[in-house]
Parts: sequence; C-alpha cells; structure tokens
Amino acid sequence: MIRAVVKNGVIQPTDPLPQAWSEGHEVLVTDSTVTDPEQWYREMEDEARGMDPQDGERLMAALATARAEAKELARNELRLP
Repeated sequence: MIRAVVKNGVIQPTDPLPQAWSEGHEVLVTDSTVTDPEQWYREMEDEARGMDPQDGERLMAALATARAEAKELARNELRLP
C-alpha cells in the first residue's frame, strides 16, 4: 500500500513508488479515514484479495530469515555455540 496526502488539491505520494509503476500507470485511491471497524475489515479483506499470492510467501520467507539472523546475532553476542 502506498500512502499519499492531498496538497494543494493534488494527491502526492509520501512513500516511494514501485519501479513497475511507469508513467500513466492507473491506481485506485481510497480514503484511510475509517471510523467503523467493520468497514475497515471489509476494506482490508478487499485489499488482500487483490494481492499477489506470492506476496505472502515472500513475507513468510523474509520473517524466517529475520528470525534466523536474530538468533545468530544473540548466539554471537552471548558467545554460545
């Protein structure tokens, strides 16, 4: 998800844009001001349905790598085998 703000009537991203987004790439902009938790949940479910299925796999692989690196760092700091 890319965050953006409205400035002088123009939507400006506050996050870097993906390299795959070339000039003219169409995006959908939604308002993040949600007061109804059920509405928020529905919006998150809609977003999840549009995700690339491999995104979840990449996330889990990155988490596993981070965990392994954290364990190794702790072992080194405590001088454990």
